[in-house]
Amino acid sequence: MNFAIAVLSWNSAHFLSSLLQSIWAHTPTPYRLLVVDNGSSDDSVQEAKRWRGVEVLELPYNTGVSGGRNAALDYFGKSPPDWLCFLDADTVVPDRWDKRLLEHTRRKGVGVIGAVTGGSSAHHRVSVEPPNGADIPALNAFARSWASSHNGEWFDTEAVWGFCYLIRWGVVARIGGFDTSFGRYGCEDDDFAWRARLAGFKTGVALDTYVHHWGGHGLSQLPPTEAPEAWCRFLAKWHLPADLSHTQYVALKHHHHLNPI
Repeated sequence: MNFAIAVLSWNSAHFLSSLLQSIWAHTPTPYRLLVVDNGSSDDSVQEAKRWRGVEVLELPYNTGVSGGRNAALDYFGKSPPDWLCFLDADTVVPDRWDKRLLEHTRRKGVGVIGAVTGGSSAHHRVSVEPPNGADIPALNAFARSWASSHNGEWFDTEAVWGFCYLIRWGVVARIGGFDTSFGRYGCEDDDFAWRARLAGFKTGVALDTYVHHWGGHGLSQLPPTEAPEAWCRFLAKWHLPADLSHTQYVALKHHHHLNPI
């Protein structure tokens, strides 16, 4: 299997070191690793270049999550991997996270796979308090225990959150990249999964695969109106009720018969 990892970074230097260290130490599957820097003003680029084997793509300004991910897709396009995993810069991966996640690629027709974490929406959130992401031995022990208790479990959903987002390249070949119309942050991951569903692929969450996500780093740097505006655009595109909440949305299943505008 040809496997690649893409990390989107925007002023994330203080997170990158721990993430890249965890990838290097905990990923037995051979991989290519790309850091896409979204016009950072801190030392993100320097931190990424400090690591041997890390490829770095520097963008001149913040193109948003969709723009940064599309840049990664273009970068890998000449020699695409079978599977590409997008990781947020404020994540930390435990030992053998890749093996657990990639095991779900055996599912017939699957195209998009997410992981579980702490402090996320219900279908992505572990049911017990996870350890601090800075405590690597505790993180590894927790991830092993969690995987043992939930081995092979899967949640079928269109609502796949992007902090750890594994996609089959065949999906990209079929539907293209991420929709940039939502703005810099929000809903691009859900939209991609819905479009994958429309194209006939399965999407869901690997319930046995834990990845630590500090959360909120990118959103905290943006004006407070950007995420709600993206949500309104998403609801309009998919003909969903304008007053639909995130909680109600997560409860939706198998609405891929709906067509976007």
